[in-house]
Amino acid sequence: MSELRIEVLFESWLIWDGNYPSWKKNDEIKISVLAEELLIIPAKKNELFLKNINPATYEFSGKCIYVYHDDKKDLEFVVFDTGLLKFYLFRPAYDEFKVGEYYYGKITLLVDYFMWKESYQELPDVPDIFYEFHIESILKTYISDEHILEEDDIGIQPTKLSGDKYKNTISYEVDKIEINQNMGEFFLLNLKSEL
Repeated sequence: MSELRIEVLFESWLIWDGNYPSWKKNDEIKISVLAEELLIIPAKKNELFLKNINPATYEFSGKCIYVYHDDKKDLEFVVFDTGLLKFYLFRPAYDEFKVGEYYYGKITLLVDYFMWKESYQELPDVPDIFYEFHIESILKTYISDEHILEEDDIGIQPTKLSGDKYKNTISYEVDKIEINQNMGEFFLLNLKSEL
């Protein structure tokens, strides 16, 4: 039996939306994992790996195992298998994916926005990408003001950070996901699964 340990990002709005409860440290949860694309290109080698490079950010090489196009033939989502973890990308920028081909990339792993559970898992021949995880720790992370986006003289607070954007953030361990009224926070969940 092998062990999977990953860190995923949990956005506060998922609680407000009513999709997830306020999980606690040591809870057992069953979720699928969504990836946000930072970079994806065809791989030079047919290899499988998943390597943590920043908070909730990973370098990976994986095999494309499912591609779904919507009614307009636009790419809706794609599923990858890295050997340890299967995850999906929603409407990725790169859209030339072929089942059976290998891809390399950098991604941020997130708790599924509930799209998989509500819609995608019912599609024909879709792979099972649900995992049972144990929450080992929860880090509450505050987004500093330097990350506020200015648009039309209005400040827009991001709901998460990814890649190397964690400079000047404050994180500390908590026992439970509890949210404040502002959107300037998110959570990093350290998860473990026995495969």
